[in-house]
Amino acid sequence: TMGKNANHLQMTVSDADDPEPHMHAGGIMRVVAFNKAKWEKKLIDAETFELAFEPHINRFNGNTAVEMIARDIIFH
Repeated sequence: TMGKNANHLQMTVSDADDPEPHMHAGGIMRVVAFNKAKWEKKLIDAETFELAFEPHINRFNGNTAVEMIARDIIFH
C-alpha cells in the first residue's frame, strides 16, 4: 500500500503468457491502483488475475517512466 492513508496500491505485473518476463524490456510493469487498497489481500493470494488499466507517463522528481493505472480487476 502507499499514500498518506495507505489507501492506494503499488505493484509490478507481468504477462502470464510470457515464461520469462524479466528477460524482455517492458516485460514487467509498475501499476498504481488509486483507492484500491482493498485489493491487497486478494492480490497476495491470487496466482493470476485480469487487469483493466490505462497506460500513463509518470513524470516525478525529474524521472519519466511508463506505468499503468489500474481501473478494475478480476480474480481467478
